[in-house]
Amino acid sequence: STTSPTWPCRRPRSARPADVNAAGPTESRPTESRQYQQDSNSGRVVDCSEFGDVAKLPQARTYHLGRWTVSVIVVLLAALFIRVLATNPNLDWGVVGEYLFNPTILAGVKNTIVITVLAQAIGIVGGLLLALARLSANPVLRGGAGLYIWLFRGVPVLVQLIFWFNLGLVFPTLTVQVPWTSITVFSVPTNSMITPFVAVLLGLGLNEMAYMAEVIRGGLLGVPPGQREAAASLGMTPLQTLRKVTLPQAARQIIPPTSNQ
Repeated sequence: STTSPTWPCRRPRSARPADVNAAGPTESRPTESRQYQQDSNSGRVVDCSEFGDVAKLPQARTYHLGRWTVSVIVVLLAALFIRVLATNPNLDWGVVGEYLFNPTILAGVKNTIVITVLAQAIGIVGGLLLALARLSANPVLRGGAGLYIWLFRGVPVLVQLIFWFNLGLVFPTLTVQVPWTSITVFSVPTNSMITPFVAVLLGLGLNEMAYMAEVIRGGLLGVPPGQREAAASLGMTPLQTLRKVTLPQAARQIIPPTSNQ
């Protein structure tokens, strides 16, 4: 007895039977039906006519046992977690529903949204300036921007918030004077100027500047240097090159990580 070879049974087009390749007009060709299929992996023609109809060949069924097992475990864990939350006597869901739309809670949500938008705006604008300074040929600008990024990314943001909120302990008054004179432009108490809202905005905005600087710098470095060289050959200034050539192309790499900040 003979055993059928494993599927697919590949036979190159050049290895077809001689009577098929050498047949003349249509009426002189053999009348037997041959089934040829192109193998998607190798690109060669598959001849399976000797094994019968291709549609009648046994096909392996994939059960994905591991996928189903993991899915069932994840669903069970999620159901157990929801059950614990729903039946925990220490969680009074009636109180949660009572205060969900409380005016104090809604005011906090509004302040959170406002601070998020303003801090992100400060981070984007300041981060662009820092990124340009990091890419500058001026060693002072490059070093100063690198020091700022290193400091504000290295210090935890909670520590920065505490520092800005307690800035009055270090500087009781904020004074601007003309250097080497006693002429005072203005002088105000620090606590009256650095309110809790301003402290949070400074802490989050300045911290975001450091992170956005690296995001924008990576996007600018992702633009091929030939683009800037082509813009310079057309007579564009560095500012025009940045605004019309570099930034639009770098935006494709800047926007995705920005949405994660």
